[in-house]
Amino acid sequence: MKLFDPTDTTHTLQIIPRNYVSSATMILRNELRQTETTHSLTCTNTNGYLTAEFTQNMTEGQSFEIEVYDTFNNLLYRGKAYATTNI
Repeated sequence: MKLFDPTDTTHTLQIIPRNYVSSATMILRNELRQTETTHSLTCTNTNGYLTAEFTQNMTEGQSFEIEVYDTFNNLLYRGKAYATTNI
């Protein structure tokens, strides 16, 4: 599970993907509202982790499903996220 601070609008996603890429697409699905937001990511690969920044307004207590795809629509990562200030 990934934790994001809802007081910030810029968030860093750090994952161990199935493959390493320089660009990807992330789908962030709000589990309560059943809404999706798609983000284009520019990725860096460091020490086995894929890292990317994205901008998203979040509220304390929101939970999300995360899916990250490469440019060929292959799934790189799937997981959960939670917005909390208790990081």
